[in-house]
Amino acid sequence: MASEIQYGQYVRESTLKQRSVSYNNLIPKLEIDSQGQAVPYHPPKLKLQSADIYNLLAPYFNVRLIEQVKAVFPLAIYLILFQILILRQPVQEAVLITGGLGAVILGLMVFMEGLKLGLMPFGEVIGTNLPKKITTPCSSLNRISFRNWGNLCRASYWGTTGCRFNR
Repeated sequence: MASEIQYGQYVRESTLKQRSVSYNNLIPKLEIDSQGQAVPYHPPKLKLQSADIYNLLAPYFNVRLIEQVKAVFPLAIYLILFQILILRQPVQEAVLITGGLGAVILGLMVFMEGLKLGLMPFGEVIGTNLPKKITTPCSSLNRISFRNWGNLCRASYWGTTGCRFNR
């Protein structure tokens, strides 16, 4: 019997490049003192070199950066060409504009990551649970015209039919 998963979970799991490692291989063996008590383990401070940090963050950062460059770059090129060809004015303070575009790209990266981690799972939960709480007349909106929909919900208000939410 196949288990059901949400599409978002499938995409998240199938796009990750991961390697499974047993937790037992990561933790040290349990040490016991002379009284038979377990000795608490105090791990050594993690020491990362700059190459390690780069190897950890580069794949993640590069994908997000390229996504935002693909979104911002065509618009920037269009505006520059419009100013040069149509308005016939040179681009002034190009260094400032380039810095601003870099800030826009970084800001979009952080914003999109916030949406993916914070808002999208919230919307996914609502999208899966809301149809379970609405009765059939309300959930079959595609078969009902908007005029009939209003009459159906007014009738529901008076308790004769339709749009009731299950609690």
